[in-house]
Amino acid sequence: MKKFFYYWLPVYVYAGLIFYFSSLPTIPEPITRIIPQTLILHVIEYFIFGILLFRALVNSENTALKNNAILLSIIISIFYGITDEIHQHFVPGRIFGFLDVIADSIGSSLGIIINLKFYNKIRKL
Repeated sequence: MKKFFYYWLPVYVYAGLIFYFSSLPTIPEPITRIIPQTLILHVIEYFIFGILLFRALVNSENTALKNNAILLSIIISIFYGITDEIHQHFVPGRIFGFLDVIADSIGSSLGIIINLKFYNKIRKL
């Protein structure tokens, strides 16, 4: 139970925060910028999500989850990003953004890769 609170609870709380903020209606950002600020925020948001998810999976007591932590982290975070965008489609003032899904995927993948580098360094000590 201690592992759940330490590793999995942050994942669930963070996923809940993502869902909550996706539920808030906002005014769409103008598309006049080269890189819209929302895309950068999506990368940062899912960077953190990727780190938390990989951390929980790699420390799982389930061997299958632990051995496939990288792939599962990527699949789950991308799937969550897609479902988050579908959810936003039904929120007044929000839209499904394909570029947001790409930004989510890039952010979570970067978080997982960077976390993997630190995880491998710590394991070698």
